[in-house]
Amino acid sequence: MCFYDQYQFQCRDWKWGNFRQHCQKEYRTGETCGMKMVYQTLGLPDKCKLCMRIEAKSRRLAKHKEDYQRWAQEPSRYRASMEKALEEIK
Repeated sequence: MCFYDQYQFQCRDWKWGNFRQHCQKEYRTGETCGMKMVYQTLGLPDKCKLCMRIEAKSRRLAKHKEDYQRWAQEPSRYRASMEKALEEIK
């Protein structure tokens, strides 16, 4: 049970950090036993990559919906743009 830092994101997700301390099972220098234990938890102010991608996708979908509603007032003028926005929404 070797000890590692744990990074915790704002969204409460986490990832393993740097190696900190050997356990008693492993005596070889530079080797770890394979079991990870938390040495300390460090908070990060950012969200994880997955949450950032989800937020970006939801913003993009919201923009397409707003554009479609705006273009629906003049459907003959923005027909191709409306079709493309509908494809993106689905």
